[in-house]
Amino acid sequence: MVAHPVEKERVRPLFYFCAVGLFACLVLGGGAGSSFLSEIILQILCLPLIFAGLWMQLDRDALRLSRGPLLFCAAVVILALLELVPLPAIIWTHLPGREPAVSALKLIGGESTWQSVSLTPDRSWLVALSLIPALSVFLCALALGAKERRFLTLVALAGAVLNALIGLAQISGGPDSSLRFYEGTSTEAVGFFANRDHFAALLYASVPFVGAWVLSLSHDSLRRKPSETQLNAFMVLMLGTCVSIILLIAEVMARSRAGIALTFVALVGAALLLWRERRSAGIMSGAGLVVAVIGAIASLLISDFAISRLASRFGGSLHVLERVALAGKTITAGLTVAPLGAGTGAFVPLFAMFERPRDLTANVYVNHAHNDLVEIWAETGVIGLFLVVVMFVWIFRRSIDVWRQHIEEGVAPIDVLLPRAATISIALLYVHSLFDFPLRTSANLSIFAVACALLTAPPGWGQVEAADLPTSAPFETKRASRMGRVS
Repeated sequence: MVAHPVEKERVRPLFYFCAVGLFACLVLGGGAGSSFLSEIILQILCLPLIFAGLWMQLDRDALRLSRGPLLFCAAVVILALLELVPLPAIIWTHLPGREPAVSALKLIGGESTWQSVSLTPDRSWLVALSLIPALSVFLCALALGAKERRFLTLVALAGAVLNALIGLAQISGGPDSSLRFYEGTSTEAVGFFANRDHFAALLYASVPFVGAWVLSLSHDSLRRKPSETQLNAFMVLMLGTCVSIILLIAEVMARSRAGIALTFVALVGAALLLWRERRSAGIMSGAGLVVAVIGAIASLLISDFAISRLASRFGGSLHVLERVALAGKTITAGLTVAPLGAGTGAFVPLFAMFERPRDLTANVYVNHAHNDLVEIWAETGVIGLFLVVVMFVWIFRRSIDVWRQHIEEGVAPIDVLLPRAATISIALLYVHSLFDFPLRTSANLSIFAVACALLTAPPGWGQVEAADLPTSAPFETKRASRMGRVS
């Protein structure tokens, strides 16, 4: 049997810095606004992590494996900075959609001043700074080895469970609970978030990782001595059941319609992890217990209590048809400032140019398009859409690679299951972003960043001798060995 090449890996200080940064994101990054005090503290805390992550990428093997993601991050940063470069009046006044700004400046005699591409440069600066936490976590996670990445997912799950427990405590404390950290939040469970839908996003995005760990630990337990197998498997399932129930009860308490629907999808995705390895006798031995756990949680979700709480949610927020109309109006607004867009963070003033009294909804303030794809189009134009397509294509290709892997001798099951779970979480957050903006929070964006990092090969894989590689060596290493790129 070929030994797994990362088992001797030691946990480095970089992991602890990354873990602290990720946990801080899950505690301080729940506000969708870039000007919250907690966000400012988080950005200052995570700024050194960016340099630490970049420093670790100087290694030639690490750079080879993460060149694509690094170039993408650089493109995002460059785009954010270019929007802030002052342009002479002869240029910016002729950009599409700038007529209202030119007219306003003429009233005060400032039409000849230099202006940036962004209609709201101050807001664009805040949005650019808000990328620091997730970007720092992503760069550090790219440099982590396989063992360190496993531990990082446990940190993410610990943060999700803590959010869930805080959410349950908020329900117990009532609307005036001192555990509500943002003013104007709903009376439901929100954890460390300002919005219950974003809180729900963290919970359902964590479910696939719980499933991956339960399946992996069950597989390991069933490979041990018969006297230890039953007790270990029972403890694993009990732990997974407790974590899942905490997450799912908090999901119900949040009363998020999108959260409940996507949680069902997350449970199906967790079951797919089991189905993919149905040929593995070790995992199939525990299949009945895993399915029983999923069934119990699903029963909890569709209980009379959950249905009654959801029934009262149809009011006071944007409905599906209203969100579709909002997205359509945002696309129209984006066409007036195409191809460069209005600048990141400029959605509110841009949308106000096209909003009519009949479009207003009682008790609802439209601060986002509730569709990140069309909002990116309106704010960053064709360049932003191009970067989104590039990211989607990269994730799709990596997802195909990780789902083609099998759990075989010489490969730790968790190192195959976690990347698969990451693809499920990414897909769920993508879908949610089509009718909301969960990734506008540093907390959920950091989870998304960790999931994307899991789709890349750990740096240590590039140092494995081709002759010693197992037949199912993950990701780029297997392909590299076939092409003679691994020495």
